[in-house]
Order: sequence, then structure tokens, then C-alpha cells
Amino acid sequence: MLVSKNIPNPTLRVLSLGAGVQSTVMALMTMTGEIKDKPDCAIFSDTGAEPKNVYEHLEWLTKQLDFPVYIVSKGNLRDDTLYGYKTSKGTHKYSLIPYFLKDAGITNRQCTADYKIKPVRDKTKRLLGVEKGKRVPKDVIVETWIGISLDEIVRAKEAREKWTYHRFPLLELELKRHQLIKWFEERYPNRNLTKSSCTFCPFHDDKTWREMKINDVESWNDAVNFDKKLRQRKISFKHEQYLHRSCLPLDEIDFDNLEDKGQYTFLDECEGMCGV
Repeated sequence: MLVSKNIPNPTLRVLSLGAGVQSTVMALMTMTGEIKDKPDCAIFSDTGAEPKNVYEHLEWLTKQLDFPVYIVSKGNLRDDTLYGYKTSKGTHKYSLIPYFLKDAGITNRQCTADYKIKPVRDKTKRLLGVEKGKRVPKDVIVETWIGISLDEIVRAKEAREKWTYHRFPLLELELKRHQLIKWFEERYPNRNLTKSSCTFCPFHDDKTWREMKINDVESWNDAVNFDKKLRQRKISFKHEQYLHRSCLPLDEIDFDNLEDKGQYTFLDECEGMCGV
């Protein structure tokens, strides 16, 4: 099992902020002293495709903290997936999300690495004063906090870079997601926590799609529109692309009568950076 521990006197402590349940409560616990250390800053990587309430929640949360929250972005994941973007080398490229291919499984996922992990890593290096393309000095160590609760411990992964160390304060406190929700509701009874993920994420299970359709019509319409445009893109694919495992258009699925089989969940998501 991956053991989380704090590092004495790291060069920088960074809280990776997704604005979901776990990272929200983790950040707020630094203000109450329940997490004794405090990060130097938090970094939120904006895909440009979160539900509206996530951005509203992020604005509120930022005002509760006494350390800076930096918002970074690689670009708009929705537009970059549907219409593509120009690379630094001048070539045209499309971003890749894990959509389902009819009769051919699911595609690889590149969105978390490109739109969540890399922007946070690049901002961290800038905060260290490391120029683009330069190596981080060997005597520098960054402690990156990630909000993963005990019931999702499978998502806790070690950092790939030698200069950074992943710390999981919620694991240290042995807290589960339902305990975090209770903690927040007791202290902020007039506010709702948000679920952090792109509106059109194929990892949504049927329950999430159903709740979105009923309670967040704006996000639902955005996902339906995105799903349709996937199959209208001017790129060649042998198989049609869909957001749902059934390989049916999203607005043609009767979620009221579907048994929730889980689709793919964030527990299958290897980086542990989305949805927290």
C-alpha cells in the first residue's frame, strides 16, 4: 500500500485543487488546523468544460483560503476535441478523450495528462523559477497534495518526476468520502459540494448521467451536443464515437429504465487527478 507522509522542509507545498469533494474539504481542513501543515498555494487546472456550479464553487472556495489559488489551463478541451488545435510545430491535432467506438471498445485517454496533470506540473515549475525546457535542480523537492479519500485509495499513485512527491492528507487521516461530505455539511449547511469532472466525461456512470439530465439541464444539453458533434468531425475513424458504452446517442438513452452497471468509474482512472 502506498504510504503518505509529509516531507520535512520541502521547497514548495502545492495543493492540487479539483474543486470536488475531496480537494475542497482537504483545503478547508488546513484552515481549521485538522491538517496541521499548510500548502504554499493551490493550483486548479481548468479544462474549460466543467459544469457552471464548479466554477461558482471554486470562486467561493478561494475566498475561504489564506493561501493563493492559481488557475491554469492548456486550452478548451471541448473545442480541442471537436475542432482540433494547432501545435507549436504548426501541425493540426485533436485532443483525445476516452470515447466509445461502436464494436471496438474504448479509446485511450489523454485528457487527464494533458489538461489536468501537465498544466499543474508546468505551473509548479514556474513557481520554482525553472525556465521552460530546463531541469529542476536536484536539491529541490515539491510536496504535491492530492485529495484522495480512503475508499478510493487505489487511485493513489507515486509521482513520476524525481523532484516531486505525492502526499495524501486525507489518507493520513483515514477519512472516507461520506465523512468528508458530513464534515462539510456540518460547517457549511447552506452550501452544496460539487462533483468535479467535464460535462461530457465518458467515465460518468448512468446515475450521474441521469442526475445531470434532471438537475443540470445546461450541462446535459452541452454533453448531448458534444456527443452528436463527435460523429460529425472531419477526421477519419473506422468506427463511430460515442460518450456512452451503449454506443447510442446520449439523448436517445432512457436512463430512467437502465440498470446502473457503472460504465467506467474514476476508480479505473489511473492518474487519480480528475473528479476530486
